Amino acid sequence: MFIFYLFAIAKFQRITQPQLTRINEHIQYTEYSPNVGQTLLLQYNSYPGVYEMKLNKVIDDEAIEMMPNTTLDPFTLPDCYPYARRLVYQDLFMETFQSNSTNAFFTALYIENNQVFATRSDNHLIIMEIDFDGDIIKNFTQVKIIKIPSIKPDSDSHQIVCNSNSCIIFTLYDTFMVNTVSDEFIQLNLNKKQTPQHIHYCSKLQTLYAAYGREGIDVYLFDKQNTFQYLISLNLIGNFLEVLTNEESTQLYLLNADVGLLIFEIFSVNQYEDTGIIIYLKNIVSFDFYQKTFILVANTDQGDPYAIEVFLQDNDYYFNRIYSKDMDIFDVYMGEHYAILIGQEIHRVIYHSIYNKYLNKIDVPLYFEDFDLQNVEEFRVKTSKLYNQNALDFEPFQKATIYYKQAFMVGISDNEINIFAIKSVFPWLQCRPQSTDVTHYALIMNSTQCSTKESDNDYSPFSQCVIYHNFTITGKEILFFEEDETLVIALGSVLGGLIILLLTVLLICRKILHQRLKNYTIMNEVPVKVEDIPLEPMAGEDALVS
Repeated sequence: MFIFYLFAIAKFQRITQPQLTRINEHIQYTEYSPNVGQTLLLQYNSYPGVYEMKLNKVIDDEAIEMMPNTTLDPFTLPDCYPYARRLVYQDLFMETFQSNSTNAFFTALYIENNQVFATRSDNHLIIMEIDFDGDIIKNFTQVKIIKIPSIKPDSDSHQIVCNSNSCIIFTLYDTFMVNTVSDEFIQLNLNKKQTPQHIHYCSKLQTLYAAYGREGIDVYLFDKQNTFQYLISLNLIGNFLEVLTNEESTQLYLLNADVGLLIFEIFSVNQYEDTGIIIYLKNIVSFDFYQKTFILVANTDQGDPYAIEVFLQDNDYYFNRIYSKDMDIFDVYMGEHYAILIGQEIHRVIYHSIYNKYLNKIDVPLYFEDFDLQNVEEFRVKTSKLYNQNALDFEPFQKATIYYKQAFMVGISDNEINIFAIKSVFPWLQCRPQSTDVTHYALIMNSTQCSTKESDNDYSPFSQCVIYHNFTITGKEILFFEEDETLVIALGSVLGGLIILLLTVLLICRKILHQRLKNYTIMNEVPVKVEDIPLEPMAGEDALVS
């Protein structure tokens, strides 16, 4: 049903046969020599976009594909096997807030540096602080709660952006600038328009974009000196619900619920030009993007929600994949490799930017539960890091050193603010030789990223990297097996300790004997005078003679 629906609404600029590019890269031939019976883990961390592995064992020039065995313990399985990448959800912190208003709930979220700003329906601003040590989040603490002096005590909707020590807050009835240090509020008069449907802050241009539905788009200056000033209005025809800028701040994306997604060029903070590029999609309600990939959330004419992944190629676009099963979808967040499809109670995490005809099978999706999740934003760290501890929390991989990337997400739902992590675990090979024989393997990896694409700044999903790696596994003879290592090490440590103790005792005994021998020698060498010898009575000296 969705396919025919999309065909009916798609118009100019949609392509069905994109131009594909294949980029081949080769990894130098490698020889590995793990111990016989030991497990070798191989990961290709230089290729974080690998989404598929095909491994062949080569015997007499004949290739035998090695299929992953998910029913047996891989640490006891002989030969080499590939294991697919996967997404892992992990709860980190959760803070629950009570209010005098029993029905109060969180309405909007913004993250600035290590501070989290969240508005609540009873017109309060909650400020939290993330304690990040460059590796992990150590703590999540409350800084303060500020009352918003709106003309009404409650507001079911807010919009908030922050810059340095100031935030701009839109309620349903008024707008304020608040100094988050002094808690001072200044009321703003913004062209007497209603509250915006959506706002977006571009830190590079220091501009705030506000989508006012059928009243168009307004642009404001909001700089680091806390200047807030109206700049220009984009008087466009349509119902504008959301607005975003690209990472380079050169394009403006406008969500028009009547038509679809419009793209404008940004020449300056006061000059914008329509590119003529439109992704036609009716009843669109939300969107997000990463580079050339967009995910649009929309409803059919019957009101059924769905999400569709769209690729841009020059001035054209391509509908890649539809997500509509298992859950209702109301919003979306996109990261570098994955996207979060936000439902009502169940939410889905998916990998994105893979051309559908490149995949032989779709990744197993990750689902997590968070009732009434309203919004999620990423706590962005300055440097991207690879982690290798606690990648997977189930046996037998709990103690394995498996590399992964990790993103820290902040979400608001009902009366809670929570932090969770999404781990993107790289695919890996697991090898366990059973003899000293030489075994040849040929590996082919399909990836969305590789060094050639990065050097060319190529972000097109239609460019596929194919990486080849030939290697051998040769078992090395050992005197004990992997499972005996701990026992042997323990026994060796005890034996070594006993030897050291024995040597210490022998040295002490030797020192004592040496001292006694020295004393005896001295006694024998000293001359003794006759007069110094005490006289003792001889036997019978005092006897009476009769």
